[in-house]
Parts: sequence; structure tokens; C-alpha cells
Amino acid sequence: MSPTRERLLLVVALSAVYSLYWPVNKLSATLPTHTLELPIDVATPLAPTWLYVYGLLFFTSYLPVLVVRDRQLFQRIAIAALALEAIS
Repeated sequence: MSPTRERLLLVVALSAVYSLYWPVNKLSATLPTHTLELPIDVATPLAPTWLYVYGLLFFTSYLPVLVVRDRQLFQRIAIAALALEAIS
């Protein structure tokens, strides 16, 4: 498979895994909940401006497509990224 095709495949695969967020969110909204917060969670204020920082996490998952040139390293990163997203 060509390197360009591998990179396109990673973008499509990551986008597909990210798109699973909505159905899982809908399903889990009806399930019983448990609070797992710690004192540090209560002490940390949430500000709307941090939404942009959180959004950058999605952007950074696509960075290997643009940055990594070594094919073997790219394949390892792609597998690790997909496994991480699928598990989380």
C-alpha cells in the first residue's frame, strides 16, 4: 500500500472512531451513573475557554499524517492511535 493511501486510511479510520462518540453518548445517557470525582476535580474550575484546548486534542491525533515520514514509525503510531481511541 502506498504511503499516501496509508495516511488517508488513518484519517478515515480516526474519523470513524471519533464518530462513534455520539451513539455511545446517547446510549450511556440512559444508564445508571456513578460519581468518580476526587477532591482535585472539585477544586479545578471549568472555564469555557478550555474547550479550545480540548478541541486541539482531536487535531493533534491527525498530526502524524503531516509530520511522520518514516513509514514503519508511521504504521506503529497509526496502530497505537487507533487502539487508544477504540479503547477509550
